[in-house]
Amino acid sequence: MNRPALVAAALAVVLAAGCASSVASPLPPHAQPLRSTTSPTSPSPTTVAPPCGDPTASLRPVQPTPTPGVMPTGSWMETILKRGYLVAGVSGDTYGFGYVDPASLRLQGFDVEILKQVAEAIFGRVDDQVLHLVPITIPEVAPRVNSGGVDLVAHTMTITCARRTRLDFSSVYLLAHQRLLVGVGSNFTTLAQLDGKKVCAAAGSTSLDHIAKQAPRAIPTPATSETDCLVSFQTGSVDAISTDDTILAGMAKQDPYSHVVGPAIADEPYGLAVSQSHPEFTRFVNGVLERLRTDGTLAALYARSLDTTDVPLPPPPSYRG
Repeated sequence: MNRPALVAAALAVVLAAGCASSVASPLPPHAQPLRSTTSPTSPSPTTVAPPCGDPTASLRPVQPTPTPGVMPTGSWMETILKRGYLVAGVSGDTYGFGYVDPASLRLQGFDVEILKQVAEAIFGRVDDQVLHLVPITIPEVAPRVNSGGVDLVAHTMTITCARRTRLDFSSVYLLAHQRLLVGVGSNFTTLAQLDGKKVCAAAGSTSLDHIAKQAPRAIPTPATSETDCLVSFQTGSVDAISTDDTILAGMAKQDPYSHVVGPAIADEPYGLAVSQSHPEFTRFVNGVLERLRTDGTLAALYARSLDTTDVPLPPPPSYRG
């Protein structure tokens, strides 16, 4: 397939995400998939937070896990159960994790599968009635979680001290590493070689901060989403993409003229974002994740969603109380 055809294919995927509002699916009427937009021209400011020790340390799950359909009185899980559905934020266009399948026009991917497991643990079943998926961007996560617009978010979201000032996080459910995606014919293998070159990453991501720190002469170029980065890369608007290797692997599958190169730039431990107002819900989610790790479901879901046997399982969970 030539480069123009690849660009058209990428754009078709993005447009499919924007057209999914016509389908009765997990998407509630007020929250439709986001359309691809023009990338911003300047990086977002870096948020500085005081040290927080181990940012991945989460709240210890309560044992035994509550029986589905019978949640503890006064808990946020009981609120969700009485409401009748779980509202969960997810990416709308991150291939393999949260994206609209062009064939079914439904959201799917590894993060979607994790959210299904949480919904099933609350309701004892999972379907469109009990799980409402809301496509959002990384900058929207904290406002939507803290306003009650969503109950939790799965969005390939790295746990950091800065983000912990506004959000609570589950234990780590996947350990990715930031790397670099370049053209097959390129001689670039590290960020340090990209002086004066445009390197794309999603706005609000930790990847942008790492690009600025490790390649100060490169040009960090934020985009609304990873899909926008891929489109910009395919059209020649940027020279490289630097984000999590798990996401880059999906991009390389979509564009055979690209490949992932270089050593790990930074660890990217993923956590589910939850409101700090509901610590019992964080403990509940951690109980679900503990079961998924122990019985092998977590690895199986990743292998199936990403069509790979290379599963970046997280280290044993770290708890703070």
